[in-house]
Amino acid sequence: MRIRWRHSTTDNEPVTATAAIVDGAAYVGSLIGEFLAIDLATGDVRWTFRTKDESGIASSACIADGSVFFGDEFGFLYCLDIKSGESRWQFEAGAEIISSPHVVDGLVVFGCYDGVVYAIDATSGKARWTFKTDAQIHSTVAVVDDKVLAAGCDGALHVIGMRDGKEIRAVRFGGQTASSVAVRGDHAYLGTLGNEVLCINWKNQEIIWQYRDAAREFPFQSSAALWKQLVILGGRDKALHALDQETGDLRWRYSTRGRVDSSPVVAGGIAFVGSQDGRLYALDAASGDKRWEFEAGGAVSASPAIADGVVVIGTEDGVIYCLESERKRD
Repeated sequence: MRIRWRHSTTDNEPVTATAAIVDGAAYVGSLIGEFLAIDLATGDVRWTFRTKDESGIASSACIADGSVFFGDEFGFLYCLDIKSGESRWQFEAGAEIISSPHVVDGLVVFGCYDGVVYAIDATSGKARWTFKTDAQIHSTVAVVDDKVLAAGCDGALHVIGMRDGKEIRAVRFGGQTASSVAVRGDHAYLGTLGNEVLCINWKNQEIIWQYRDAAREFPFQSSAALWKQLVILGGRDKALHALDQETGDLRWRYSTRGRVDSSPVVAGGIAFVGSQDGRLYALDAASGDKRWEFEAGGAVSASPAIADGVVVIGTEDGVIYCLESERKRD
């Protein structure tokens, strides 16, 4: 891979959010409160939006119906016009928003550090409903079959009705999680800060399996990628783990030189993931064998965004890279 372009944020403030790539542009925020729309072909900045009091952006953006949605550390959810970057509305939640929003059927759904799951009207910015949990929510919710699946630091996976915000059921697993819920069918997968990866049947409230590395006890903050029969996620043991979706058995593990909080993305049979060692790795998703690595320099806790033949990734030293294949322009 080679660099198509690189962009440094103001004062080289860290980028921990994942970019969204839509219609030839990458949309991503930094911890100085700068949200950027960057032309994917040239690296030129199309527009810049700054949050209130330069409040940091760790929330990854969601794009729907010509709008860009993301949250900030002061608890504001923003809706911007995708073409101009002008604010359409702002909604003030009760605490920091790290969770990335989902937009489904005209509702913007996200979790917050005040322990609340919010559903906001995407057009007006008014709250439709809220659901209160017992602790902060760091992770992004999942939306499946008109239901919202939310997990946080209260040790439960909550299944909430999308229409009315009422809890349908809760599965207690007893740990805290910063890992977003990945869903395939009846099964939900997430890592915990208690050093486990869980597979939960969210419909019948059963914990199917629990994976714990017997040799090394480290939290899992990365969110899982589901590919074929594998659950692939990073750990603070500096490794990427691939588990069998049905049994939780370890299929392969790849060790980096730093903790892996970045959430992997699988495209074309390749698992892409960043590490605190300052590298972006591309691994064969079936075997875990390394295809290549890119040395970014700064720690990489953001997840890669892949579209239009490129990989966009931000680093904690404030650089956003757009990478392309060596053969791309040959």
